[in-house]
Amino acid sequence: MVEAMTGATFAEHKRIGYRKYAERLESEIASMERVGSTSRVNIHRGSQDIGGTCIQPSTNQTTILLDLGQPLKEATPPVGLKDAKIDGLVISHPHQDHYGWMEAVGPEVPFYCSELTRELIDIICLVCRKPLPRNLFVYFKHKVPFQIGDFTVTPFLVDHSAVDAFAFLIEGERKRVFYSGDFRSHGRKGVLFKRMVADPPRDIDALFMEGTMLHRDNEEFPIEVSVEKKIYKTIKDQQNISFLVCSSQNVDRLVSAYRACKRAGKILVIDPTRGGDRSALAFAALRRDPQLTSCAPTPAGMPRWKT
Repeated sequence: MVEAMTGATFAEHKRIGYRKYAERLESEIASMERVGSTSRVNIHRGSQDIGGTCIQPSTNQTTILLDLGQPLKEATPPVGLKDAKIDGLVISHPHQDHYGWMEAVGPEVPFYCSELTRELIDIICLVCRKPLPRNLFVYFKHKVPFQIGDFTVTPFLVDHSAVDAFAFLIEGERKRVFYSGDFRSHGRKGVLFKRMVADPPRDIDALFMEGTMLHRDNEEFPIEVSVEKKIYKTIKDQQNISFLVCSSQNVDRLVSAYRACKRAGKILVIDPTRGGDRSALAFAALRRDPQLTSCAPTPAGMPRWKT
């Protein structure tokens, strides 16, 4: 869910309630007109629901999309882009609620993402037996600005359950908008959040912020390390098999399982029928661990990891 913030404060947000606040800001910021500028921002989706994010910054000459995600709710109508001339789709990270409707734009529209995001999109298309996108992919890197027409876009690597997740500073016609994408502070890359808070982009005219957990808490597992500790506590004295079900793209969770198994002296097996190809990207790095003494397939062909 995208939280849009201009001059209002978090105190006001708490006073009037999140949903009313988002509704009011959506009406204020959609087609945002600024004195002395033709810049506009249209929130197609993301201010009312979790998932399906799509934000459209525009000038008279340039229109870009920040994510074009598949909504989590079924039977959600598609974003109305039929008559829009899109100059580029900027993908924040490889979760389908941020890129899953990318086929809604034509093959002539270039996609901007990290190289690893492209690899994961291709793998997911293959696993789901969907055609690979025919669009031109342009790769970006952390804090290296790139140009799309009137807009200068600067990516910022952030901590998230998806690998290679980015926030973006979008500059155009003397206006600066910051889009957080999905981010957090409690993962294994939490230092990225601390760096952002210590040295944030300055003089922002509008902030579009992910707000999935604003009205939820997670007291049992406040940080990723607490998940690792729980896995270790669960498996350390068990004599039979334990099963962990998680997203194969959640590299932090796979690392937590790996570290817990390593500490407990257990064998970690990855089921290739549940995203093993994607998991292999994460475990390619783990194989270089000098303390990992063996890596051999099981009779069923599943990767078997023994510490």
